[in-house]
Formats: sequence, structure tokens, C-alpha cells
Amino acid sequence: GNFGTQNRMVTREDYVIRALSMPSRFGTIQKAFVASDEQMLSEELSVSNPLAVNMYILGYDNNKQLRTLPLAAKENLRTYLSQYRMITDAINIKDGYIVNIGIDFEITVLPGHNSNSVLLRCIDALSTKYAIENLSFSSALYKKDMYLCIANIEGVQSVTDVSVTNLFGGDYSEHRYNIEDATYKDVIYPSLDPSVFEIKYPTRDIKGKVTTY
Repeated sequence: GNFGTQNRMVTREDYVIRALSMPSRFGTIQKAFVASDEQMLSEELSVSNPLAVNMYILGYDNNKQLRTLPLAAKENLRTYLSQYRMITDAINIKDGYIVNIGIDFEITVLPGHNSNSVLLRCIDALSTKYAIENLSFSSALYKKDMYLCIANIEGVQSVTDVSVTNLFGGDYSEHRYNIEDATYKDVIYPSLDPSVFEIKYPTRDIKGKVTTY
């Protein structure tokens, strides 16, 4: 109760909530995650303290796509959090990892429905379901949910296939991720390094095809 009245950060969730609540004039944190590991990049803010909290963060660019934050925003975040942390705690601010993905699917269409219109509705539904605000650090992807999302679209007779691929390099994140190795029983698990899955260009990265028999 004492900690609560002082607005002190005690749990990992406390740290995340505080980071996301930092006033936007200091920099806007869109994704935050607290984890324990030994990794540290030279440009990140680190302290030598066995009780240090390791916080991974990401923000949005002007197109609402994930990006790492500049050093100034990280310094502002540490300063902002310092007023709420326990006196024995310290904070390491790290860049989160971005894993860009694409979704490919195949469907059959009910008689009397326009195939192109059905495909567009499927793509719109997946774009909404996997919009970046709905994805967070270390969240798994369930292919069953993808199948259901598509199957519930008017005009879809059946979903014959859904596949997820990692997109990297060029306009995408440089981080490669082996989707096949990370998949177990149709669940795509995130990496051990705190990362966020992102469909960067929904109209380009979500592709559908109509199969006829």
C-alpha cells in the first residue's frame, strides 16, 4: 500500500505502464518490455548494477511503422522513470527488435461472389487484426486465428492454406527470423530477444489467391 501511494514502480508491469505514459514532449514510447538478459549495444544506455532493470522500447515513425528511438528519447525516458523507481534500482534502456512478416493465403470462394472483392475483404480483415497497435513484445502468432479471420469473411467457402514469411532487408528491418524453426503446432513463437512482429506494408505484405477445383 505504501509503494502504491508513492507511485513507485515495483513490478515489470509498473515499468511498462510508466514508460508508455511518458509525456509526448519527451518522446513517445509505443512498445515497452522489461526482461533480464546480458546483451547491451554500445549506443544504448547501460548502468553497472546487479539490480538493474532492462527495458526494451520501440516507437512509431510518421507512417505508424515501428522504429528504434533516438538516444535523446532514451535519456528522457530514464530521467522520467527515475522519479518513480526504487532507490536501489537502475534502468538499462535498450532497442527492441523488429521482425517484419508477410502473410500469404489461399481460399475457395462461394458461387455468386466476386473473387477479387472477397480477397480484398480478407486482406482488410487481416490488416485490422494484425495492425501494429494489436501486436506487442514477445507475442506469439496463432495460425488458427488467421484461418478463422479469413474463414469468417463473407464469400469465403474454405481456407486452403495460410503461410507466414519473414521479410527483411531493403525497406524492411534487417533482422532475420527463421519462421519455420519458430513454429510449433501452428504457433509462431517470438524470439528470445524481445521483439515485435510487424506487417509493415499490409497492402503489399498480405497476399491472397483464389483456388478453383
